[in-house]
Amino acid sequence: VVYGSTEAEPISAIAVDELIADDELNLGRGLNVGRVDKSAEFKIIKITEEAIVAESEQELSQLDLPKGTIGEIIVSGDHVLSEYFNNDEALKRNKIFIKGKCWHRTGDSGYLGNDGNLYLTGRCNTLIIIGDKLITPFVYEGRFLLIPNVEMGTIMMLPKGLSAIIELSAVGNTDAVKTEIEKMDIKFDQIRFVAKIPIDPRHNSKIDYPRLRFMLDKP
Repeated sequence: VVYGSTEAEPISAIAVDELIADDELNLGRGLNVGRVDKSAEFKIIKITEEAIVAESEQELSQLDLPKGTIGEIIVSGDHVLSEYFNNDEALKRNKIFIKGKCWHRTGDSGYLGNDGNLYLTGRCNTLIIIGDKLITPFVYEGRFLLIPNVEMGTIMMLPKGLSAIIELSAVGNTDAVKTEIEKMDIKFDQIRFVAKIPIDPRHNSKIDYPRLRFMLDKP
């Protein structure tokens, strides 16, 4: 199974059997996408919405995060796309150029595990920051799936605070699910149950966060 993007593929790869075995044991700590490919140079850097400009590799390295810390995954290599067609804004936002070398900002968050594998923890723009704590909805989406009778779930910051959004299976019991969620390592301001969490039409598997937020904002 290959991890990559339109602009940079492959970034890493993992054998199917290893991925299945890891998910059975560790669902909820991130998606194990295996070893970084030998064609790719990568970094985990501090997450920022701003464009990144660096005059040298040493200056860029000041954004590096230690092993096990969640940050944005950036990658460089001969296979990395270095330009976009008529899209200067995307170029500014997604690329870092240092003396002709191109680093691509994936927009994905993740960390390097102690086992040397790369773990994905969702898109950077879905992360929730509360004080000095970084909350990754992607990780909790995995943990929710471990709760019996939960079909799907995620986390959002809503007007009433940090919220768990849960879709139950046909036989789901709200009280039993609430009890399990309340045992988790973070405190939710509310737990909301919905009939259906919308899925994006492109992948038909990923949560459509804008549609979900719009749905939850409706009276």
